[in-house]
Amino acid sequence: MNYTEWAQQELSSLPNTKTAYLYKQQVIARMTERANELVKMGLNDNKVINELIKDEFKNIKQEFYSSQKKKEEKIKKKTFGKLGVLGFFAAILLLVIIYLAVSFITGAWAYTWLILVCGILGAAGIGMIFSSGKIGSGKLIYNFSSRVLMSGAIMIFATVFFLIAGFVFHLPKAWMIFLLGVVGMLGADCAMAFAAKQKTAIFTCLVYVPIIASLLYVITGLVGIIPWHPGWLIIVLSLVADIGIAAVRVVKNSQKGMEEDVWEEN
Repeated sequence: MNYTEWAQQELSSLPNTKTAYLYKQQVIARMTERANELVKMGLNDNKVINELIKDEFKNIKQEFYSSQKKKEEKIKKKTFGKLGVLGFFAAILLLVIIYLAVSFITGAWAYTWLILVCGILGAAGIGMIFSSGKIGSGKLIYNFSSRVLMSGAIMIFATVFFLIAGFVFHLPKAWMIFLLGVVGMLGADCAMAFAAKQKTAIFTCLVYVPIIASLLYVITGLVGIIPWHPGWLIIVLSLVADIGIAAVRVVKNSQKGMEEDVWEEN
């Protein structure tokens, strides 16, 4: 059986569609091209050529279904993107309607603008969180773009809380919400690194822990929750925590290395 007959037999179970027909034609064309290359290289035994081509193209059926799956995923992503854009504008329209309705009913124009602004910011923040990772894929993306999107989303929500705290509740020192936002950014980035199983996650944690502790020291000191003295111990404790985390990591790496050595010896 030559490679053409073999390919037709292998692909006989494909659906009777135009896409499948074109794929069969492409596969046979690729096989023929490869056979001509082998002949030019000096191989003239047809039996050997057929066997080599069959071996090189042994996954042609799986390739078809894989390509179809990728096309379906692209279509789903485009559809999801279009629905997301439509949903975003629909949400803005709804917010405008709610804003105008509440404003005319209550007459509290000095506050009702927060409905519109906070709503838009909140929608943008949620969209950025969804965009920062592969939703439903089971694998979290951890790169510069995803980290920026997550950090931006957290600061957007911090802005929303700041506006509500400052303009509605008139809380003093509401600006410190942004410091808490920075704490949230660092914590989320560290959590993402561990969730994505990054090799550098432990180093990220070691760097962020003292920074977070310093920010909490400033926040608690300004609010008066913990006095400046001995509040500075928060920073000292964070450094102790860093040493403990590093020690645990070193011990685990040593144990892992010993286990690998024992395995190799056996």
